[in-house]
Amino acid sequence: MEHPELSVVVPAHNSRDSIRDCLEALLASDLPKNRWELIVVDDGSTDDSSSIAAGLADKVLSTGPAARGPAFARNRGAETALSENIAFVDADVAVHRDALRLMLEVIRGQSEFGAVFGSYDDAPRDLSTVSQYRNLLHHYVHNLNAGETATFWAGCGAVKKEVFDRAGGFDERRYPRPQIEDIELGYRVRASGARILIEPRIQCTHHKRWNTLSMVRTDLRDRAVPWVKLLLSSPDKGNSPSPSLGGREIIGTAAISTALLFAALAFTRYTIPALIGFAACLVLSLWINRGLYSWFVNKRGVAFAARALPLHVMYQLVSAVAVPVGVALYVSESWLRPSRGVDSSESVRRFAPLAGGEIGARIISFCATAYLARTLGTSGFGQIAFAAAVVAQFGTALAAGIGEVGSREVARQPSRIREIAAGGAMARLIGAVLAISLVLALTWVLPLDATMKRVTMLSSLFLIPLALDTGWVYKGSGKTQRVGWGLLLAQATSLVLIVLLVRDATSVTRVPVVQAIGDLVAAAFLALPLLRGRWKWPARPAVGELPRQSGLITISRSLRTVIVSFDVILLGLMLKSAEVGLYSAAYRIVFFVMAVMYASHVAFLPEMSRSGGDQARMSSVLSRAIGLSVTAVLPFVVGGWLIAPSLMALIFGEAYRGGAVALQLLLLSILLIAVHGTTRNVFLARERLGTETTIVAIGAAVNIILNLLLIPRAGIVGAAVATVIGEAVILVLAAGSVLGMGLRPGLSRTVSPIAAAVGLAAAMMAFGLDRPVIFLIGIGAVVYVVVLLALQALFRRTSPSIFAEARA
Repeated sequence: MEHPELSVVVPAHNSRDSIRDCLEALLASDLPKNRWELIVVDDGSTDDSSSIAAGLADKVLSTGPAARGPAFARNRGAETALSENIAFVDADVAVHRDALRLMLEVIRGQSEFGAVFGSYDDAPRDLSTVSQYRNLLHHYVHNLNAGETATFWAGCGAVKKEVFDRAGGFDERRYPRPQIEDIELGYRVRASGARILIEPRIQCTHHKRWNTLSMVRTDLRDRAVPWVKLLLSSPDKGNSPSPSLGGREIIGTAAISTALLFAALAFTRYTIPALIGFAACLVLSLWINRGLYSWFVNKRGVAFAARALPLHVMYQLVSAVAVPVGVALYVSESWLRPSRGVDSSESVRRFAPLAGGEIGARIISFCATAYLARTLGTSGFGQIAFAAAVVAQFGTALAAGIGEVGSREVARQPSRIREIAAGGAMARLIGAVLAISLVLALTWVLPLDATMKRVTMLSSLFLIPLALDTGWVYKGSGKTQRVGWGLLLAQATSLVLIVLLVRDATSVTRVPVVQAIGDLVAAAFLALPLLRGRWKWPARPAVGELPRQSGLITISRSLRTVIVSFDVILLGLMLKSAEVGLYSAAYRIVFFVMAVMYASHVAFLPEMSRSGGDQARMSSVLSRAIGLSVTAVLPFVVGGWLIAPSLMALIFGEAYRGGAVALQLLLLSILLIAVHGTTRNVFLARERLGTETTIVAIGAAVNIILNLLLIPRAGIVGAAVATVIGEAVILVLAAGSVLGMGLRPGLSRTVSPIAAAVGLAAAMMAFGLDRPVIFLIGIGAVVYVVVLLALQALFRRTSPSIFAEARA
């Protein structure tokens, strides 16, 4: 076929159950077969989709052994198309007989429209309520909004090849799995000057089976959140006509989400007004969607409409949840975006999974910590905290230096990843054995009670899984997703075992064993993909390579650990275990914030390592690192400071309210670490580890001296003051050193989060700090994100050069 009038492209991935029906429906079209060609692109299928297609299609292409996503597959099909018009049809639909002919009639020749699409029909193949609801909603929305539009739908649509090529095709890099790649293409088609039409006569029958979980996951992860990010990246798109983003849909979603807020407010002192507001918003939502519900009744009856109503409410709630999630991801991406002309996806892919894993793991850890604090009491909890602080002195020396230098070497020498991983793991394991011996000896001579000795000795078991943790290898290669899952696995395992085995204060000695088991499970989860049955005993040079390179950084990190945990050890030796419990409970909240902060630091390590001696580039990377770190930490610091007493009582119980002042001071120290912690990557990349070690040593010395002076006089508050002053000293010295290297990081990226934090504080105080903690956290989070986004948009419009130091 030399000159077909239409080329039909069908992307298929494991479509055995529907591909035959799809292709046979196309071949039954009333558009004569000699006028069009059929191209199937097999996207890494592991079933027999390709062989089924081979007997029916004119061409069967393959994207390779791994799935690359429908955007990639459609682009490959379009590249081989012989026609000037291309139709895209999903493999899980069966088009009506006239669909191809109607598509061609709309876009053929000198037509005013460059693209056209239709909708699912009102008779989906699957009869379950969720599948019927999803398909009928799609049919209703597309038919209600028939006419010119600004988006595109690739399930059953067509576009002129010239228009498709001019728009740049589907964005296969941005959308590596089924998401909104067709919607985004439609925006670019429209921006190129072409017009797009929804033609309701073009219909197809959908074969997909939906369930509630798949509906929520698809709507949140693959539809709503990416769409929010897309609209934020180009705000003018929100003003374009769209079948799924009209005023009615927006108002209905806003009404449902507002009803949810009123429902939450009903649990406070304003119960009656809140219930009235809840009812009013619910009625508004029902009234806005009355046409849809009436249509459901006409199509499937009252019973179906009653079952579909809660599904539609859920759909709107998911859309509402997607707004803050999408905004947060967009803000993170904007901070991570590198210099102009450089793709930002690499840094985003590194930060998001790692930060997500860190946050999720810390949330699970919070649950475990709260359970332990309440179950063991302040004294038992203090014993666990003291033991952890002692072991941390050795654990940091064991893991930090080799891990950070190892990540750098993996980033620089990816071809040696297995050799570096094997040598580093063996070196850490040898160090763990020595460290355990030292912990046991130290515990034996310290003036501790019998229970404290046993808990500390058992806590040293944590050093074994710490040594076997290969997360540093994944971080260096930029593959942080598995690290995130490993963090979640460790904490989830520990939580389950803690709930099962720790029932009262007498079970305190079981806690360190349980935690070591959880970490060991996660270590195995990370190590197995690296081994893959090919483990070889590392050569002696490989074992010593990373320890030799990491000597200074190990000292630096060990000194930093002194700042974090030496005060806990002194408290345990000078005061009662209960005081240690209060202070450590405050630190558990701080550790959550630190985890998010460190994830933002790690995300920039590979980019900083590859920047070489380019001062402008390093300054740009450092600017973005500072901006992201401050943005991530500041709401926790400001909000936590305001609600510290209530927060301590909520998480750990009323007995821990006395640690609130210590928490406020420790949160302030986290803000200082957020800024000076970003310089670690600079020292590492510039190989100025001696300078960093000296700086941290000075800060540690100040911290130790102040702890010795203040703890006897002021207890846990004195320990917190010593921490703040020590971190301030490090910040001043680190900033001076970076400036001395010739780097000039800009601080303009901190303006928006600082202003947003002021808004957060004002909102929380306006509502009253005696309100429920969860309510205040929710209000503060919403205000912070909204103000942050608004200020960023304002700065881009009024002062385009405000971020020039990071994007020039």
